[in-house]
Amino acid sequence: MGSPPTLQDLPPKQAHFCLGVERFFLSILPEALPPNPRFLLGLSGGADSTALAALMRLLAPRLSCTLHAVHLDHSIRPESAHDAQAVEKLCAYLDIPLTA
Repeated sequence: MGSPPTLQDLPPKQAHFCLGVERFFLSILPEALPPNPRFLLGLSGGADSTALAALMRLLAPRLSCTLHAVHLDHSIRPESAHDAQAVEKLCAYLDIPLTA
């Protein structure tokens, strides 16, 4: 799989999107964020939480923050075990610690 991408690895359009999210964070949260903040990411394995994890992994060095992910498999849906495995693989690839 290789190592996770950096902002510099992204095409310009995607990099600009990430930088827009960074501007949003810095514009609304500067007073609320302590130095070296820690973010807890809830990952379901769906597209939106996967995108959030990838985006935050790209921005973490720029925001001087630490990431940690959590996933809870309720075992309600037949595919939930697959989702849990996908989250484990994603976190391993992105080098984000996971509590499942």
